Amino acid sequence: MLDRAIGVHGSLVARNVARARQRNPDATPAQVIRNLERMYVSALAGTGAAVGGAATAPGVGTGIGGGANAAVAGLAARAARRAFGPPPEVWTYEGEVVDVVDAP
Repeated sequence: MLDRAIGVHGSLVARNVARARQRNPDATPAQVIRNLERMYVSALAGTGAAVGGAATAPGVGTGIGGGANAAVAGLAARAARRAFGPPPEVWTYEGEVVDVVDAP
C-alpha cells in the first residue's frame, strides 16, 4: 500500500519536474527547484482562494438571515405594541414588583 501511495505521488512529481523543465529547458537544478516551489505556492494560493470564496457564501447568508431576523423581531414588537398598548410601568413577578427600566 505504501509503495502504491509513493508511486502515485512519484508520477505526479515527475510530471511537475517535466513541466518545469519544459518551461525553461536551460534551467539548472536549483532553478528547477525554485520554479517548482513557485508552482507549488501558486497552486496552494489558488486553492486557498477557492476555499475562502466558498466559505464566504455561508457567511453572507448568515448576515442576511440575521438581518432578516432582526427586522421580523422589530415588526413583531411594533405589532404587539399596537395590539396591546405600551408595556406597564411596573411588572409583578411571583409577588415581587419589578421596575421597568428602559420601557419606551
